[in-house]
Parts: sequence; structure tokens; C-alpha cells
Amino acid sequence: SKYYNDAQTLMSELFVNTRNYDQAIATLEGIPNKTTKLKEAYQQVLYLRGIQHLKDGRNAQAKTLLDKSVSNSVNLETKALALYWLGDLAHQDKDFTRSIDNINQFIALAKNIKTLPDESSIHTANYLKGYNFVKKENYTTAQGYFTDAVAGIKRNRSFIKNKITSFGENSGIPFLGKALIICGIILMIYFFIKILVSKYPGNKAILAINNFLKGIGLGFIAIRSLKKRNQFIAHTLFIWAMYLLEIYVGFKAMEHTAALDLRAACSVLVLATFSMILTPNGIGLFPIFIMQTLILYGINADYGMAFGWLIWGVSTSIILIVGFICLLLLPYINKTKNEINTSYTE
Repeated sequence: SKYYNDAQTLMSELFVNTRNYDQAIATLEGIPNKTTKLKEAYQQVLYLRGIQHLKDGRNAQAKTLLDKSVSNSVNLETKALALYWLGDLAHQDKDFTRSIDNINQFIALAKNIKTLPDESSIHTANYLKGYNFVKKENYTTAQGYFTDAVAGIKRNRSFIKNKITSFGENSGIPFLGKALIICGIILMIYFFIKILVSKYPGNKAILAINNFLKGIGLGFIAIRSLKKRNQFIAHTLFIWAMYLLEIYVGFKAMEHTAALDLRAACSVLVLATFSMILTPNGIGLFPIFIMQTLILYGINADYGMAFGWLIWGVSTSIILIVGFICLLLLPYINKTKNEINTSYTE
């Protein structure tokens, strides 16, 4: 009857929306003849509880429930998502062949689904698949999947750009999850450059990038051999903290950026640093990089550009003014040191 169907729909929604998925699973497993709606609810709560286990680092429990969700498939989207995370788990377990198989099944289903989240999309699946082939030392195949991942992101740039604005506060992704995503992107770039170096060993541009990255790594290693290592680390942290504080205080100087927080300041600092690497003191690029970053936080491009010039102008002015003062004081400081050395010798 109509009321029976409505009751089944309501029950399935209650099971899916509950936070006590263990109880929901036990209750659904106790129902002998489940309707299609309840079977779908059972599949979804198995998946949702599996994801909870995955986020909490209980990979074995997550795998059991995700496998069970796939075995009780009614909804194709839920099945696809479960297969994606099973592929991720297999990769973590170094079972790269099984991971590739799960990702292939996911991609076959995902091609007909338009509502998948960005963190488990075809683009990220191609990246994961490429990373599996890197681990299997099949670099040529890996390069193909990395290229597909980048091409897919470019094709969907406007959509993804809008989604990135919710990556901070409203994404529901825990801080550790965001950190892992960022680390994954860095690893993807690292392995992509490694593949390029092995494929084009004589290319000057690729070698220059590779040597630059190696130089950064050697710089971090060199810290261990410093005589005053603790002071060096303390001063480095202090300097970067002041850079961050400069940006955060700068936000408060403009009405349109006053609501931005420290997380936005961190994003601005990262992009500002890249601009400083690409051109001397970030000339020309600094305000552009800042503007593009602030657009992701909903700031108008004109105000973003103005803020970029404001921060660049303040930083450059401080360098020039303090540098000029130090230049004037330098002869006096050197003279004082020479007098002390002379008196000590006598």
C-alpha cells in the first residue's frame, strides 16, 4: 500500500541519517525480507560506517564493511564510492594489482555518474592508478594516467575552482585529511618530475627543476650539521611567523578582507613565497598570485590585487628603509668592533 511504501522510505532515511551506524547495521541485518529501499539503506550504512573506520585509521574494519557494501549493491553511486576507497586501501596495503582492479571497476561505473565528490572522482582515480603503476615501476603507463588526471582537472577547472572555496571551513574534511591531500599532490609532482628526468635525461629545463628540488632537500639536510641549530630553527620560525602576522594584520586593514582568518593567511603566504622564487622579490607576480588566492576565498579580483600590492609595498618598503639604516650604521659598528679588537690586542 501507499502507507507501507512511505513507511519503508522513512525507515531507510532514518537508518542512513543516524550517527549510530553499528546499531543501524544490526537492525537491518535482523530484518529477513528487506524491501529495495531497506536494501539500499543497508548498502549505504555499511559504506558510511566503513568510511568512519577509514578516517579513524581502522583499515581492516573499513575494508570488511566496504566489501560488504559492494556485495549488497543496489545504488550504483554508493557501489562506485566503495570500490574507490577499496582501491585506496589496497594501495595502502601495497596490493597494487588489486588496487588497480578496484579502480578500474570504479571508473567503469563513475563514467555514468555526475554527482561524485572531487576527492573520489575519475581524476583522482587516474592519479591513484598512475601511482600504483609507479610502485610497479611501470613509469610509461603511470605517466599516461597522470596526464589523464591533469587533463581532467583542466577540463573541469571552473567547477573544481568553485568547489575549492569550500575546502577550508565547510568541506567536512578533517585537518589530517586535507594535509594528506596536499601531501598527495606534492608526491604526484615529485614522481611526475622523476618520470620526466628518466625519460628526458638531457633536457636542460627538466634538469634545472630537478636540481632546484634537490637543492631544497640538501638545504634541509644541512640543518643537522649547523653549530647553532636550535637558534637557526627558532629564528626561522620567528621570521615566517612574522610574515604570516604581516598578512593577517594586512587583512584587517581592508574592509573586504577583514573577515579572513589565519588559514587564509597561510594560503596567501604559500603562494606569495612561490612568487618570490619565480621573480626577484616577487616583482610583478606577487599581487597576481595573491589575487588568485583570495578569489578562492570569495574576494573580488580588484580587491585581491589591491591587497597584493599593499602587502608587497609594505614588505619592500621595510626592506629598503631598514636596509638603508643598516647601511648607515655599518661603518660605525665596524669601527666599534675594530676599536675593541685593538684594545684587546694591546
